[in-house]
Amino acid sequence: MTKITLRAGDIEQVLKTYPDAYFAAGVTDPPYEIGFMGKTWDKSGISYSVEMWREWLRVLKPGAHLLAFGGSRTYHRLAGAIEDAGFEIRDQKPLALMRYLVRLVTSPGGLVLDGFCGSGSTLIAAGLEGFDAVGIDLSAEYCALAARRCRGHLGILAEINLGEGRE
Repeated sequence: MTKITLRAGDIEQVLKTYPDAYFAAGVTDPPYEIGFMGKTWDKSGISYSVEMWREWLRVLKPGAHLLAFGGSRTYHRLAGAIEDAGFEIRDQKPLALMRYLVRLVTSPGGLVLDGFCGSGSTLIAAGLEGFDAVGIDLSAEYCALAARRCRGHLGILAEINLGEGRE
């Protein structure tokens, strides 16, 4: 049977009660620090506390992922605090997550655009979900990498246009 535990208290103090490497993953939606509707809990500064995120790092198992949502105007401060605490900010998203997100936001038959496609994770996710996609990246090297990954995952050749304009 599934067990859910709720603990009321200050996150920094509660985390200190757990041993090292206790949790397999961290998934959280901390305060956005914008004072939403005048609420003090949303302007405490806790989301930017490097010490608090160090506690998260301590209680997560080695190699565990932390997924922390942030507000559109303040996520950069959140990400900075998390990185300063010692987390590695990864730039390649898990394919299963990208597949879910593509399904979530794309209408049937829709065309997906990734304007900063890098290694092509979004393009692969779109293809696996049955969507056509267009990827753009400044680097021809990354376009070639994305094309190889698309071929490997999808069994198709991605068209590469290294010039400007539409393919």
